[in-house]
Amino acid sequence: EVPAQRARVRGRVRANLAVLHDMLAAGSGGVVDVLRAEGGWNALLRVPAVIEENELVLRLIREHRLTGQPGYFFDMPSNGYLAVSLLPEPEEFRRGIRALLAAVDALLG
Repeated sequence: EVPAQRARVRGRVRANLAVLHDMLAAGSGGVVDVLRAEGGWNALLRVPAVIEENELVLRLIREHRLTGQPGYFFDMPSNGYLAVSLLPEPEEFRRGIRALLAAVDALLG
């Protein structure tokens, strides 16, 4: 049971990471990038540094009922990072990334 569950989680995380790369390549205009994954079930994204991380997180909560963790939770040296979970079900994950890209666009607009 534990090995099977671990394999399911690993498969979902890998699939969501691939979807993330595809969605950012297709829809962010190069404004949002994913940093190289080093394991785990979070992805660290680079967003424009002119966007205050806390403002982005609060907008995601208020407008989309989603959240991420600001980069300073991960000791990033400057503004402009957001960690997102790779654990959600695939459709929920896609919805979250679409919302994130919309929030970044709105804050840049």
